[in-house]
Amino acid sequence: MAIDSRPVSYSIIVPVFNEEAVLPVLLRRLDQLLTRLRGTAEVIIVDDGSSDSGPIVLEALVKRDPRYRLIVSDVLRPRASVLG
Repeated sequence: MAIDSRPVSYSIIVPVFNEEAVLPVLLRRLDQLLTRLRGTAEVIIVDDGSSDSGPIVLEALVKRDPRYRLIVSDVLRPRASVLG
């Protein structure tokens, strides 16, 4: 995926689960890293079904900063078909 029509040089994938409390520190450090990289970078955050407000914080982030993408997964939640 391109950011601002430039090809992405780096993709950073960050898994999170109920990390609302540490998101401010994580996002500050990621921003610091992104400014030091040479080339265009994206951060793909994968939320594995958090039950805290982390996904809300991250959704607001991706709306204001095109370098960030959010994938929300519910892989940890049981499915009726699996339970029989």
